[in-house]
Amino acid sequence: MLCVFAAGPRRFAPGDRQLLVSLARSAALAIESAQVHRKMLEAEGKLRGAERAAVMAELAAGLAHEIRNPLTSIRILFDSVATSAAPGTPAAEDADMVRRQLRRLDSLVENYLAGARARQVAPETRTLDLNAVVGESLLLLADSAGEGTRMVSTLHPQ
Repeated sequence: MLCVFAAGPRRFAPGDRQLLVSLARSAALAIESAQVHRKMLEAEGKLRGAERAAVMAELAAGLAHEIRNPLTSIRILFDSVATSAAPGTPAAEDADMVRRQLRRLDSLVENYLAGARARQVAPETRTLDLNAVVGESLLLLADSAGEGTRMVSTLHPQ
């Protein structure tokens, strides 16, 4: 809303009216532009976050594959060697420890992969100062104001 007051009774000249209409249009366009810009930034942030999450999931899947392949080979070779250890011997206890550690590594890889798939990146947000937008519009219109015309604005307190 644009309110214009005069110090005393006065009729606004056609040029004054034209200036005020121009100011109101510029302010409306600036506000509309700021809203569109904000929506674009939000959409861009969501897209960037989705792309980042997809890349992370892809990298995690590749890393998990690269770790699981040697782990599978190690497990197969170890099981063939560990079967020769007699139960209750230190070698059998060591073999059990190695199996637990292999299961632990499998679990770590799986947890990493699950975490990378679920990772969500928060969209970037930015605060827009509408008072500054209106102030800039007033500066742009000040040049086109007629001599003796005074522009006063009351903006929302921050």
